[in-house]
Amino acid sequence: MAHGEVINVSNPAFENEEDVNDDDLSPVSSTLLSSVHEYQPSRISVQKGINNDIEKSLSNGISVPIVPKIDNSNDHRDHAEDDLGDDAQEKQIQIELDDIDIIEQVQLDMIVPPGAAGMIQQTSVRRKRLFFFKMPFYRKSKQPSKPQTRRLKLYEIYKFADIWDIFLMIIGSLAAIAVGACYTLILFLYQRVTDTLVDFGKLQTNATNLSFRLFSSCNSYIIPTTTKADSPHETILSIIKYYILLGFLSIFLYWIAWACWMMAAERQVRRIRYALFRNILRQEIGWFDMHNAGELSNRLIEDLNKIKDGINEKVPDFISLLARVLGTLVYALATGWKLALVFLSISPLVILTFNLTAKIAIFGMVQFIPNIQNFAEALASESYVFEIIERKTKIDASNDEGEKPQIITGDIEFDNVTFTYPARQEVSVLNNLSIKIRSGTMIALVGASGCGKSTILQLIQRFYDPDNGRVLLDGRDIKTLNVAWLRSQIGIVNQEPVLFSGSIEDNIRLGKPDATDDEVQAAAKMANAHGFIMTLPENYKTSSGDKLSGGQKQRVAIARALISNPKILLLDEATSALDNTTERIVQDALDKAKRGRTTIVIAHRLSTIINADLIIELNHGHMVQCGTHNELMERKDLYYELVIAQTQKEKETDSDSDKEVDEVEKEFVRRRSVNRSFVKQSNASTDDLDDNNNDDDNDDETTTGDPSKEKRKKSFRIPFGLRILKLNASKCPWILLGVICSLIYGTTQPLFELLFAEIYGLFTKSDLREQERLISIYAATIFLIGLAAGMTQFLSSVSFAKSGEELTMHMRKLTFSAMLRQEIGYFDNEANSVGTLLTRLSSDASAIK
Repeated sequence: MAHGEVINVSNPAFENEEDVNDDDLSPVSSTLLSSVHEYQPSRISVQKGINNDIEKSLSNGISVPIVPKIDNSNDHRDHAEDDLGDDAQEKQIQIELDDIDIIEQVQLDMIVPPGAAGMIQQTSVRRKRLFFFKMPFYRKSKQPSKPQTRRLKLYEIYKFADIWDIFLMIIGSLAAIAVGACYTLILFLYQRVTDTLVDFGKLQTNATNLSFRLFSSCNSYIIPTTTKADSPHETILSIIKYYILLGFLSIFLYWIAWACWMMAAERQVRRIRYALFRNILRQEIGWFDMHNAGELSNRLIEDLNKIKDGINEKVPDFISLLARVLGTLVYALATGWKLALVFLSISPLVILTFNLTAKIAIFGMVQFIPNIQNFAEALASESYVFEIIERKTKIDASNDEGEKPQIITGDIEFDNVTFTYPARQEVSVLNNLSIKIRSGTMIALVGASGCGKSTILQLIQRFYDPDNGRVLLDGRDIKTLNVAWLRSQIGIVNQEPVLFSGSIEDNIRLGKPDATDDEVQAAAKMANAHGFIMTLPENYKTSSGDKLSGGQKQRVAIARALISNPKILLLDEATSALDNTTERIVQDALDKAKRGRTTIVIAHRLSTIINADLIIELNHGHMVQCGTHNELMERKDLYYELVIAQTQKEKETDSDSDKEVDEVEKEFVRRRSVNRSFVKQSNASTDDLDDNNNDDDNDDETTTGDPSKEKRKKSFRIPFGLRILKLNASKCPWILLGVICSLIYGTTQPLFELLFAEIYGLFTKSDLREQERLISIYAATIFLIGLAAGMTQFLSSVSFAKSGEELTMHMRKLTFSAMLRQEIGYFDNEANSVGTLLTRLSSDASAIK
């Protein structure tokens, strides 16, 4: 079956539009489905509604046979595989015929076994028909799907805990359970206090009623009342002692639980962070191609913080709240199970009830939900972190496995090497490349960007392994050599040198950690760096920061590469970013470094590789031609054109630079002198930055008035709060609304406590109807107070948030505009660095709200 053929899959048996089972299918459809499972799949495409004659035949219910035409070409099969989804192996096909006169063009890329297509017959078509059938779709994925992160079991989150951490967690858990149990004891004491107050009130009421009845029955004389309830003062005082004891005990137990879990969490997170960072450093370069630096930084910071939040003080809080919930529920069911069950059934209406024990239980259940969320986030974060920690690197430089030959000559050979980067597998960088490099020779690689020059250097260092072929060192495949030993035999100087934090001596010694001071100085002399290092304030102890020029950093990097006396030297455009004068100095250092070593150079300026023993021209991963400089120039091919074009360009650049150098030097001197004169003014400008908006209206008076008055005016400043209100004057209505709502919200808690205290008096009333009526009134009042508290809190939050955001934006605009008005000397001040100014715009401005 091919494009342009018509297929009708409706059947009169499906009039109820129910799901179609295998038993409901026609014999032809059943045969088709069974054939699909039985035979090797191939591709078939179906298109509906091409021929009007066929449409008319279908509308009349005429059966139209279809001649199969199977297309087994690889292009179509690949296209079909691409069209299929990555996730579903079985798709559900939906066919809808809304109108027989307008039939949609439907393209179905299905896989049908050869010979099965001829079994499909047209039966009939019904308007407004909709049904479904399932058919297996086979696909062959070109790329493997991304493996999902392994789900951690609950106990695996503590896999980095040692015996002391387990001991601390057990002690902390027991202390947290005891803290939760203290709440149950507090409820018991609270019940004692409540019973004492209610019993005292009942006795007082009964005594008064008895006296009144006796007085009413005896008209001739009055019987003095002698019934008097004992004062509850002593009973409550004895209970308060236990309150104080439980309070101190709870604080002490919670401190133990918090301290134990915090210490255990810090110890475990430190081990996790160390293991994660160590394993990240051990990964091969291809792994970093698939993960960007921002993601890794996020894993080191945010995910570890989430893990820490999930196993630190949140755990004892969770245990304590869980113990509180269980304890209060047990106590509530033990003291009044009927009322407790009723309360639990209407827990969303908790504000309308006054069963304190069940209420505390429900509140505890609500409070430990955020702790469960923190624990779940910790599990999710730790899953990815553990995946990185447990990943086995393909090229492990910390592994001691591999050969370590005692003698190395430096012969390098690429034997039919094919390579593609893991992040760009569709692009082949090297294609069956074969190169032989003799020891002690200098090889230059030239070619357009992306032709594979840098890739060759990376394969020599075994940052990657080739897809096919071998990279040989002295006849040995570098895969069989120890990675750390191999890289110790190679010195590399990149285009952009990277110096680490520390002194110049520390950076040079990174090439050989056990190097002596004499070896450090010898490497610096070989790299032409000893001269400028001795002119620095602290010589070799000087910090390697931004104060070093590009040429000085490059020479330090050369010294670092030479200190280990490598047999192989790789130079990746080491002088392309330098000016002509600095390039000559660095090039002289490189010429010294090349002696007696196998040197591979990637040159930006072709004039630096004239003396190379062999120049290899690459194009799309192939070696186009090779030879010495003179041989390639005689051929007058691409290399010849590149040399001529670059020589002409350098002449034009030199002539233009000579004309501009005097003007540049004069302008530089002028700017430096102006900057020095402005440095002293920058501090004053910094102080004025905060007052620019307050003094805009009086600028003329300040500049032309009496100096003494100006000084007195300058010394007076408006209070900070008033200045903020002045800046945010346009939002005063929102601020006023927020203040009023906050005041109202502040009064709700005292009102609630007052009404709650009045409820105790209701239990002393003997009239149950009156007691029920007053309880309903108080309950409704408390509900209205809660509703008012929620509304006022919401309004105050919205009001202050809106005014605060407007103030932040206004402050950022004023600060940024004031920064733009400052002179260059203001930015030369170390206190006004880029990071500090950005902090003022982001954090400081938002902190004001």
